[in-house]
Amino acid sequence: MTAAPGTPAEDAADRLLPVAGVREIRAHLRGLLAGRWRLVGATTLVMVLDSVLGLAGPVAIGWVAQQLTEGLDVAHLVGPVVLLAVAVLGATLTGWLSEVLLARTVVPVVGTLREETVAVALDLPLDLVEAGGTGDLVSRVSGDVEVVSEAATGALGSFVGAALTIASTIVGLAALDWRFALAGLLAVPIQAHTLRWYLRVSQPVYAASRTADGRRTSAVLAVFAALRRSARCASAATGWDGSAPPRPTPWHTSCG
Repeated sequence: MTAAPGTPAEDAADRLLPVAGVREIRAHLRGLLAGRWRLVGATTLVMVLDSVLGLAGPVAIGWVAQQLTEGLDVAHLVGPVVLLAVAVLGATLTGWLSEVLLARTVVPVVGTLREETVAVALDLPLDLVEAGGTGDLVSRVSGDVEVVSEAATGALGSFVGAALTIASTIVGLAALDWRFALAGLLAVPIQAHTLRWYLRVSQPVYAASRTADGRRTSAVLAVFAALRRSARCASAATGWDGSAPPRPTPWHTSCG
């Protein structure tokens, strides 16, 4: 049921807790990562090595094709086959290690963020919490932190891995011929412009999504509270077994 304009429910929705801006997020993130930069550097280094090993497979396959085209002896295939096997094993190891290091970097940061969120929520003035509804606070403490955790452990690793793969591919093309690398670099301005456009457009959308989630949680909690109140009133009026209502006493409260 949607509240009419100007009702207390709508006024409460307009007083939801604010959403942090990009500058505030960056400043707080630098504080959370303080003392963890070595681990961040180690994680980045392993992810770079994983991207480089990913290029070794195509190189080894191309080497095998060249050997077969030239009609060389089978013994000449030992080198590329060994390279391919080492690349596969190395990529498996570095992929696993990068996930472990990324988790050790991100999970403690998210845990600290969750603790800070709960501490700040407990220190909020009661009138501020009641103005926006308890559902908004519940959404911020649980839902927002969960979204940050999923993005940090999933999207962040995928984004960094894709960026490093592109960089290592450019280096591999340059090793073959500098003109190949130049042709590959022609797409960089388009990708950079698209990324900047996406970040600029998506930030307000995601902020509005979190605000809407707070409104939805407030509405759900209000419905459950109303159901409990209705059940209490019904039991007070007829009794739990459907019998006649009890005689009024001084301590009975009104459900009207």
